[in-house]
Amino acid sequence: MKKMLIILLALAMLILLSACGGNKQVEHEDFHAQIEIENYISVPTAPSPVEAWYMPLSFEEALEWLATDVVIVQYIGRRPFGKTTIEFEFVVVDRILGNAADRIFVYIEDSSYSSRANLIFNDGSDYLLALESIDNPYATTHIDGFWLIDNIIIDLDNPQNSPLYKNFTFEHSEGLNLSAGSTRQQIVSYIEGITRNIVPSENALIRSEAIEDIILGSPYVLVVEINRPLSLSHALLTTEWTFHDIFYVTVISAPKGDFDIGSEIEAIFHANTVNIGERHIVAITKREWSSFYTFTSRDSLFSMEQLNEINLLLGNVADIMT
Repeated sequence: MKKMLIILLALAMLILLSACGGNKQVEHEDFHAQIEIENYISVPTAPSPVEAWYMPLSFEEALEWLATDVVIVQYIGRRPFGKTTIEFEFVVVDRILGNAADRIFVYIEDSSYSSRANLIFNDGSDYLLALESIDNPYATTHIDGFWLIDNIIIDLDNPQNSPLYKNFTFEHSEGLNLSAGSTRQQIVSYIEGITRNIVPSENALIRSEAIEDIILGSPYVLVVEINRPLSLSHALLTTEWTFHDIFYVTVISAPKGDFDIGSEIEAIFHANTVNIGERHIVAITKREWSSFYTFTSRDSLFSMEQLNEINLLLGNVADIMT
């Protein structure tokens, strides 16, 4: 729900901006607004542009609205990711919110509106990070990847240094004290109070590669035939971190889930993995507030040769015999 509020605000801003220019400007903005709308509906996008342009949140609001994970980490290293993003690697020391892996990868954009890539982390120091999980099956980021929220980085060893990070001022906090006298326990306790009632997302990505985990953890397992494309990756304005195609598909059978056989749905696939006329098995879920069906994991596409194995996992004995 919190992502939908952000999307609606972003779309409202796009409409307002397009209404302020001449006809050519309106056409230009409408084109990009349509691309943004399609991207938001089909695949979740990075939160940072929305935060920076449309959502000047307080510290508490940023945690309540956006955070899926709040962790205490130690720095391992950094490397470029595409042209405008840096990938930071950390080892997780403690978890305040969420179930992050022992090693995580945090992606930080470096652009004209947010120079984040110059952040400096000291080896051996503990840092508290507020993160949003990249629960996107089509992302090219690491499977244990996160976006950094509003540059919320707290140096637990030197709390007074935390406000030095760009584009976030802790003076916007209602009660967080980051003076030299602040203790680690005071900071952690305050943040625990904010995050205590945050409900985990219902659309969390299945991170296992095991076929059993994917099949049993997915609401729908369907045999589909690929029809005409709705949009292809080479025809869209894509980013460096996600790459997908959208096809209309016909449901041939439903090994798992109550589904109308013969119905046509809009399904998202990894780019360049399926062709018109082919039949595949997909483990999918229905996107909230959308007509699209998306993969439940990064490995939710199966060949027809795996149908018997999948039916065995689901106990569909009659289907195997036929």
